[in-house]
Amino acid sequence: MKIAFIDLSYHKKTKSNDFFKDFLESNFEVEYHWIAGWKDRSLNINAINAANYDAIIFFQVILKPGEMKLFDCQNLIWVPMYDSVITKSLFNWFLYKIQGVKLISFSKFLHDKLAPIKFNSLH
Repeated sequence: MKIAFIDLSYHKKTKSNDFFKDFLESNFEVEYHWIAGWKDRSLNINAINAANYDAIIFFQVILKPGEMKLFDCQNLIWVPMYDSVITKSLFNWFLYKIQGVKLISFSKFLHDKLAPIKFNSLH
């Protein structure tokens, strides 16, 4: 299985997500795509689509819900950071849900918050 891993370039320095990257690399073929920062989320979606990934994982950062429909891959997974997303309304989450985004949540509170809209979330 070939996975695109999309992450903030800052994590190359902090290595704060190495535990997750190590897990993925031991089980899948992983290719990295880096986003410059929270405000500059530019990404070459055409190149990602051309690579024909089986899954695309967004670590902490994600594009706007409307931009998510630009990906050809239907297996879109987001690993959010609790403190940056907890204030999002259920409507905002619903927009990601209808784009087919799945969630891996390290936060039980966040996972439970999304239960009423039946968001595809793995805790």
